[in-house]
Amino acid sequence: MPDISLAEFATNFDRSTLQPRLLEAEKQRQTILDQFPREGLRTLEMARYVGDRENRLTLSWLLARGTPALGDITDVAFKAIGIHKLKDSELYRTTLTTTGNAAEDWEGLRDGLAQCCDLVLSQQWEDINKVAYASCVPALRTKLLFVYFPNESGPRAVAAEIEHFLSALGISRPK
Repeated sequence: MPDISLAEFATNFDRSTLQPRLLEAEKQRQTILDQFPREGLRTLEMARYVGDRENRLTLSWLLARGTPALGDITDVAFKAIGIHKLKDSELYRTTLTTTGNAAEDWEGLRDGLAQCCDLVLSQQWEDINKVAYASCVPALRTKLLFVYFPNESGPRAVAAEIEHFLSALGISRPK
């Protein structure tokens, strides 16, 4: 990139150069929607959220590693998805609470993610970060909300990145 400001770059950027990536992102988003429609989120079983390591069609795998064109969160640890299945076992481990009860934590996480969707629908954005279990997995939650609500949210996974770019563009965040 030539020596121009970020604001100049953003103003003059030719969005059409992104068309192949945008098409791939929409294809990946549709894969998640086909497998995990928003209406089924409240009843999603833990095994469909996170299965064994070979299962590439779980919601957590698709969000964390299977849809890079939607925003890359592949370098995140198990903590970023909250619950994972132990290798060669039928046991699940949770990083959401100190109780270690993955089944209870799954119910809290699932309900929290569904509650975040409800908050988007009612335009209560400021309350999303207050949803207990979902706030433990911010990158995954943000990416899921983008999948379900692409016109209301952005494909960025980390709030600090958004703040950085808004600041670089001279845009202050509404309080």
